[in-house]
Amino acid sequence: MDHEILYWDETRYSSFPTVVIGDDDELWVGFDWNAHAPLFRGVAGAAEEHAGGLAGGSTGHVELFSPDGGHSWFEKGKDDRYRACPEQLRSAVLSDGTQIRISKPVNVFPVNRKDKLLRRGFAVEEYAECIHVEDRLLMEHRMPEEDGWQSRELRSGEELPFFALMRNGIDLKSCVLPDNTILHSVYGSAVAGDPYRAWVLRSEDAGESWEMVTMAYDGGEHPFNESSLLRLPGGRIVALAARRGQKCARQTSGDTRRTCCFSRTETCCAATAIDGSLTGFVPACLEMAARPGMCTTRSCCVMTASPPTGP
Repeated sequence: MDHEILYWDETRYSSFPTVVIGDDDELWVGFDWNAHAPLFRGVAGAAEEHAGGLAGGSTGHVELFSPDGGHSWFEKGKDDRYRACPEQLRSAVLSDGTQIRISKPVNVFPVNRKDKLLRRGFAVEEYAECIHVEDRLLMEHRMPEEDGWQSRELRSGEELPFFALMRNGIDLKSCVLPDNTILHSVYGSAVAGDPYRAWVLRSEDAGESWEMVTMAYDGGEHPFNESSLLRLPGGRIVALAARRGQKCARQTSGDTRRTCCFSRTETCCAATAIDGSLTGFVPACLEMAARPGMCTTRSCCVMTASPPTGP
């Protein structure tokens, strides 16, 4: 397996990269960075700061482009060889051309709402001047003949089953099956304080309704998070998810590995878990014509490897 570090700044926590592939193996990688003092130091000693602007720190975004399958990279705003990513590549595109995107909004509330939200069962993050609750996702869609996007929320206990916390998977494009079924990876806690589990949001009606299918959960022994989906040409669906080595959402020592889950059918209702040997954070997998497989990790590193084979 080969790897390449795309971006590194020890004063910034550069995290959760998304990777998009074009028709000719062009690649786009985008990620946010946070900086806030005093900085938490992660396993490798690098700055690790999730809160960013919520905690009064600085934050930003970086977009990188590779025209040749990852051999060379150019940064937006710094290199005139950078090319913008076509927007349809960042969407789930149905057979009629409808585009669908799912993202996680930043939901902040006044501090005096804390007790009410806790009584409702949500996980609450506290900051100096606000609280943060991850109780919903945002779905946007656009029909082929429309210029603008329409949006609606997917809320815990309403459009979706109840969850205490949900975070969007790193796949912005989702996974569209031949019958227009949409699969989208998410993760979070069903009950506040529980170890994370990985779900798949599944819609058979172009995003009008969604069901939550459990993808990775072992009864709470390990947290599973930061998941990604890929449909292979033969119909198998491959998922990568982070599996932590202990019962906590964040750890500062121990083993963190990937778990691959293989769906034997396109229903994505049953998966076989196989222990992975790739150590890191935030895996994303995609198929390339020129290279067997690729993934990104939280440290903004690109890795290539052969995809799994077999029935």
